Amino acid sequence: FPSHDTMKQYAQAVQSLKNGLNLCAGDKVLEEQFCGLLGDAANQAGLIQESNKAYEKALENNPKSVYVLNNYAWHLALRKQSLPKALEMSQKANNLEPGNPNLLDTQAWIYFQLKQYEDALIWIDKAIMASKDDASPGTLEHKGDILYQLNRTKEAREYWIKAKQKGATQEKLLQKIETGLIVTGK
Repeated sequence: FPSHDTMKQYAQAVQSLKNGLNLCAGDKVLEEQFCGLLGDAANQAGLIQESNKAYEKALENNPKSVYVLNNYAWHLALRKQSLPKALEMSQKANNLEPGNPNLLDTQAWIYFQLKQYEDALIWIDKAIMASKDDASPGTLEHKGDILYQLNRTKEAREYWIKAKQKGATQEKLLQKIETGLIVTGK
């Protein structure tokens, strides 16, 4: 979880972005960019309704914003909220920008949250292939989590170790490697 100081910085960013948004003077492109960033910052500050509202406004200005579609879908998936909507936005982003490993990973993670693990595996494999042997630690950890849910625990641990070797240091990942289990809770 973000520290108090980090949360304060995100709250300050939210206020700065709101101030900047007031200066957009009807420029829809600029407004979309500010709203997308505001959605990200508000989410990180824990201002979920404000985050969703900003993302929605960004998509009103540009329904084909791959950045906003992906980030909004990602944050919904992390919160396990509105997953059908998240999947729809993710699919749209992937159609607009095929082969982007980040977009593919988002779609895999939404399927994971929907407990559609076979579909999640298909999409995470696409993300790994698209990254051309340079998958992010998060993507590798996601593959481990998906494999774990498919009762392929030995392979899951191998992917968690790969994520650690790529630089991931989160406590939950280290617990997964040590125990061979996904530990839920805080």
